[in-house]
Amino acid sequence: PFLREIHASIGTKDGLIEADYVLGLRMCGPACQAPNFPPASRVAECSVEDLLVDTASHNQSNIDMVGPSGDDALDHESWAKTNTEFINGSLGGPYPDVSFVKMQLFRLLPRKAIWEQHGGATEPSVRNIDDMLVGGENACVTYMQSHRPVTLSSLSAQLRATEAAAPGKRLLGFPSDYKGAYRQVAACPHQIRLCVLCIFNPEIRKKIFAKSRGQLFGGSSAPLNFSRYPDDAAEMCAILFAIIFLQCIDDLLGQEPEESADWAYVMWRIFASLIGWDIPNDKSPLPAAALRALGAIITYGDASSTN
Repeated sequence: PFLREIHASIGTKDGLIEADYVLGLRMCGPACQAPNFPPASRVAECSVEDLLVDTASHNQSNIDMVGPSGDDALDHESWAKTNTEFINGSLGGPYPDVSFVKMQLFRLLPRKAIWEQHGGATEPSVRNIDDMLVGGENACVTYMQSHRPVTLSSLSAQLRATEAAAPGKRLLGFPSDYKGAYRQVAACPHQIRLCVLCIFNPEIRKKIFAKSRGQLFGGSSAPLNFSRYPDDAAEMCAILFAIIFLQCIDDLLGQEPEESADWAYVMWRIFASLIGWDIPNDKSPLPAAALRALGAIITYGDASSTN
């Protein structure tokens, strides 16, 4: 209700965003559209109905491919992240056997894990990938838009515009990252049967099963579906608080004159909490004269600190 009232009051462009959030967004079939994104097209190779043809052999082949990776540390870190999803409700389960899924027809996909290290991280971390390519769900996705990417060129252009609006004032920047990204946005409950996960649990050395309640990392439409919400947050912040953000999927990059940077940061963090987004402190450092973003160190004038 709070978000709906804000949208009604300030007239943001994406009029269906709160309804889609409550009802859940499709991960299969035609992707939802939004008014702020550039055109890009992809035509489905099959229909949603095709996914429920011959599920028995498909599901068994997916069960057979799930197991230990050969890296115990990777498997346990992956399971720790998976268990967090069960706790916060973005996954339903865990189910100890496929018979506990309790659906007449459903389609499995495997969860895989990889090590990754980016964004200036000093230690590798685990990324869980729900392989909707192997599961076949991505083949039925159609979309007519793409999320709007941020590049160093577009960030530089925004910085120049901010400098022009605040001549002679030193700028500070601050990145902000949504925890769990796509999983904070609900999936359409009518499509849960199409995206049932098969996951290896290293603690019991067995395969378990889960129902997806949030957008999955590995789905073709998940970046577009999720991007609507940070993009909407950036638009609301611009209208309500005159805070400048660039949005790139689950990242927001803010820049402000030094004298108002702390105020902008605090207002954003309070507002994000009020509208229900989980944005942890370790992914939202304080405004600084230099920060790492888009694979580069961004400096604002004479940098005296780094993040």
